[in-house]
Amino acid sequence: MIDIETFESEITGILKGDAATISNHPEITKSDLKKSALDTLKGFAHTGSYQGNIEAILSEGVISLPAALVIYGGAKDENVKAREGARGKIDVSFSVFIVGQNLSGGSDASSDVRKMLKAARTVLNGLIYREGAIERTLLWAAESLEMISNTGVCAYEQTYQYKDFLIT
Repeated sequence: MIDIETFESEITGILKGDAATISNHPEITKSDLKKSALDTLKGFAHTGSYQGNIEAILSEGVISLPAALVIYGGAKDENVKAREGARGKIDVSFSVFIVGQNLSGGSDASSDVRKMLKAARTVLNGLIYREGAIERTLLWAAESLEMISNTGVCAYEQTYQYKDFLIT
């Protein structure tokens, strides 16, 4: 199984626009569509890894908006019973919360948040992560509006998954 913290850092680095991280991904650097989406992601005021309650961090006002928060979502074993020493196939998930100010004050996200959602999905869907001889492809799985605060801050969650193997 690939190292979760390293992969989480890789996703965060890409969303931050870190040139060294991006250069490791020819599927991004050779695609004009993905390179254009990276330009949109430069609009994030804050990008980072996060564990905890999204509502709490927003109510504390400790991050600038718009923001992208990368969260390890967990892993689920596809096998009902794993035997000692057996290889099991698992689904690993990450969430990216795209958080921004709703400019209209209504229930719709601002166009800036929608642009950021689309850009993140464009760059991350199909991302190939390599760790030594291991290669995994990150795939977009879902997207949903998670909250709109009374101050007009909205948070969308994008879920991404990849398949891996676990040796028990």
